[in-house]
Amino acid sequence: PDSQVVLVGCSESVIDRINDIISWKASWGKRSARLQSLALQISYKMGCGEDCQSEIRILSRIADMGMVGIEDRLLKHRLQLTGKDKLDYLKHIDIGRALIVSIDELSQMEGLYLDIYKRYDEWKDGLALSSRIINGAIGFDDIISSNEAEPYEKVIGLLIKEKGTIYCPKVVDAIISVVNKIIL
Repeated sequence: PDSQVVLVGCSESVIDRINDIISWKASWGKRSARLQSLALQISYKMGCGEDCQSEIRILSRIADMGMVGIEDRLLKHRLQLTGKDKLDYLKHIDIGRALIVSIDELSQMEGLYLDIYKRYDEWKDGLALSSRIINGAIGFDDIISSNEAEPYEKVIGLLIKEKGTIYCPKVVDAIISVVNKIIL
């Protein structure tokens, strides 16, 4: 219910403008639309209710807000980063958080936003389901984006490798089920 208020009450143009900047800066095109589509399909597969789906609709649009403050070279190679570059890339979480809390209509999403970037093995079911789903959708999108020429089995293998550590096992299973329907 509160999430639905945020979506209706928040000037969508603010989120849209930020997403336009992110899309232009990172050359990611319609990433938030991809995240939302996949995450909603995952939520349907998992039997989530309307409250969770409302949170997903918002989280998919704000998940990458912090990318506006990250260098393009870091965004392009985000999965291969180490050391200082990885630490600089991870600043996007704090940048996104600062943006979210600065917008009154979005500030109540701060906890859900931060949950997206927490490891599943450290927090387990203490993480909101909507955040776990967005986390998995982001992970899948990142793997696909960085391994475009790789066969489907290898991409799924990379996701499964992090099942239970970074990603919620139930979410990974749902992603595989959803993607199998699309591909097969």
